[in-house]
Amino acid sequence: MPPSSSETPRPMSTPPDPPPVDLILVPQGAEYQAVERGLRPIPPPQRPRLVALAVGYEAVIQRLGDPALQTVLESCRHGLVMGLAGSLSPQLGVGEVVVYQEIRVLRSAASVSRLAVTLAAHEPDLDAPDYAPFGCDHGYSASLLQRLPQARSVIALSSDRLVHQGHEKLSLGQQSGAAVVDMEAIALHQLLHHRGDRPPLTLGTVRVISDDCATTLPNLSPAFKADGSLDGWVLAGTLVQNPIAAFNLIRGSLRALATLEKVTTQLLT
Repeated sequence: MPPSSSETPRPMSTPPDPPPVDLILVPQGAEYQAVERGLRPIPPPQRPRLVALAVGYEAVIQRLGDPALQTVLESCRHGLVMGLAGSLSPQLGVGEVVVYQEIRVLRSAASVSRLAVTLAAHEPDLDAPDYAPFGCDHGYSASLLQRLPQARSVIALSSDRLVHQGHEKLSLGQQSGAAVVDMEAIALHQLLHHRGDRPPLTLGTVRVISDDCATTLPNLSPAFKADGSLDGWVLAGTLVQNPIAAFNLIRGSLRALATLEKVTTQLLT
């Protein structure tokens, strides 16, 4: 039945404007390709610059130290990190979208000394005293969450090694208080958000869960080269030797990559 003339039409809700993004940093390979596809609806002159990163904090240090990229970074003010992440929480399953509100790192991690990270004293209210907290830009994170109402705001653990065993992921989540894990967060946070005398880059992180906390994946550590890229032959051998774990990896990654592409379009168009 059509509304009577005395009824006032409800105003249509308007989604918030896309957040400002000059630069998107994403691990190379399938993750990079998914984000690139998600950017295609945006006219090329309006697209943020897309930068590929290799996996791991050492590889991030090497990539961000490139003089050509340094020149690009000087002109950027708003950076967005995108990609996949592993779940450390039973509440986060494959395909779920997360926005980082805080990053934690083990105080004894190799990345702490390598990056010359200055750790705060133990916080009396921190539930994991062995882990140092680094706050993200909450205003920028809030703008990301407004555009992605399906996303969860989470604490992330930055690991300097690959975490692939299901039982270890659950244990790490309980110890650190973090819900997700990746291998680049602390390097990006330290080198881009805290840039010494240079203006800080407003940095936000949106990732998609590719493996839950109960699923064991193949140990891909031997397949990573020093520069963070993958050795195809070693990778293939590892997958063949662990068919069930390989199936879990591939199935979760494909689902998460499809979501990553959609999220990129949703966030920036």
